[in-house]
Amino acid sequence: MLKASSGKIRRAACRELFEKGTPVVPVSICGTRSILRDGHWFPRRGIITVTIGKPIAPEGKGWTAAIRLRNAAREEISRRCGEPDLAPGMTEEQAEV
Repeated sequence: MLKASSGKIRRAACRELFEKGTPVVPVSICGTRSILRDGHWFPRRGIITVTIGKPIAPEGKGWTAAIRLRNAAREEISRRCGEPDLAPGMTEEQAEV
């Protein structure tokens, strides 16, 4: 049985899907921050909204294209959540170095 939390398995699966040109579907989950606040174990009542975005197809091959695809998905998710991206990651320029 494969564990979803295994970084190697996730990276291998992502690489395989990217090489095949499989689109990424951005999914935004909003409202969880107010339901399960930092430092609390008991959830509060509230509304959670799940938004499934349009698929984003990879443009090109290689590391820079993978970073571009990841950044596009993160941007779409952040936009729909209405919250800043606290871990923006690598830019395309940094990927090319």
